[in-house]
Amino acid sequence: MVDAEILRSPQWIEQHHIQVGRSFSFELTEINVDGRGLVRSISDAPDVLPGEGAVVTGRYATREVTGRVRVTLADGTSITGTENHPV
Repeated sequence: MVDAEILRSPQWIEQHHIQVGRSFSFELTEINVDGRGLVRSISDAPDVLPGEGAVVTGRYATREVTGRVRVTLADGTSITGTENHPV
């Protein structure tokens, strides 16, 4: 299971017939997700500010994972990722 928050234009939402309570096809090859997504809410997006860098268009949180990778820095800070999406 993956919880996702994605930034899409009103036109994209309309073209893909996205509605709260309905499901839609969802594929993210970079994290091996391919299936159906359930729309829980639709809300206004924050303003996208001009400047350097890329706009973050999604946040994905996996709940059931195997093959975790842990990196511990010299100061003791530990960061955990997955084999498909390592840190």
